[in-house]
Amino acid sequence: NSALSAEFDGGTGGGIANWGTLTINASAVANNLASATLPRFYQSNGGGIANWGTLALVDSTVDANNTMGRYSAGGGILNLYGDVAVSHSTVSGNGAGGGGGILSLGTLTVSDSVVSDNNAGFGGGGGLFSDGSLTVTDSTISANSVSGFGSGAGIASVGALTVSRSTVSDNVGATGQSGGGIFSNGTAMVTSSTVDNNSAGENGGGIASTGTLTVTGSSVSRNTLASPGNGGGISSNGSLTLTDVTVNQNSAGGSGGGVSFDASLTLAGATDIKGNTAGDSGGIYSFLGVVVVSGWTGAVSDNAPNDCNPPMALGSLVCN
Repeated sequence: NSALSAEFDGGTGGGIANWGTLTINASAVANNLASATLPRFYQSNGGGIANWGTLALVDSTVDANNTMGRYSAGGGILNLYGDVAVSHSTVSGNGAGGGGGILSLGTLTVSDSVVSDNNAGFGGGGGLFSDGSLTVTDSTISANSVSGFGSGAGIASVGALTVSRSTVSDNVGATGQSGGGIFSNGTAMVTSSTVDNNSAGENGGGIASTGTLTVTGSSVSRNTLASPGNGGGISSNGSLTLTDVTVNQNSAGGSGGGVSFDASLTLAGATDIKGNTAGDSGGIYSFLGVVVVSGWTGAVSDNAPNDCNPPMALGSLVCN
């Protein structure tokens, strides 16, 4: 067991900088600071750990590490085109300009872990920011925040994202930004997970997607969105598929308390969109989008002030 804390670095990797293969087991990386006085591309990044190689974090904590500067990255961990695996660990209370908990430009897997109470001050991804491949399994992403410019208070992904058997909750986005729980600008799959009680300032209180989003066997509930944003539960500007999903009790100041989509929406299985509220169209709102119904046995009901706007055909039913 070991602890590394209260270090001060000249630029990248306040506590640890790894270029090889490193396993951190049953240890704590805490209270480190990365800062730089000379301008350079990778300055003030990786408050706790900076990785260029292969890093495994096991049964450990990365806590209260920070970077300095608006454009800094990776308060807890910065992964620069390497491979990082976090398991049975906690990443909490870290801060950076972008990727408050972890910022990854390579491959990142998080399993059986907690990412909480991290903050991104400018670039998005309060808990996790990925511009590569990100897989989250059996984990909790909670109470993270974005306090300035940038989307995805819990998770921000511009690559491939997979979230399985996990909880994304109580994350808080900034005014005018999207994706309180999850923001995806690539391909995202959310399976057997809960996205609950997140908030954002523009679109997608729970989830905001501008790419391809598939949600299966999951709950998206009690997320909120300030006026005039759309999609209290889910906002999609690309392809959206909901299978056996519960979208309940979300709210939006604009339109689409449950779901707002612009391109295509596929409803399948026992997907229910109920009890959501908005300024207009409490259930589903669409701007020139197309709805596909595939073996759908659920319902869109009990939303306020109405279920769908504009009125749309959901199979043999007309929702209005």
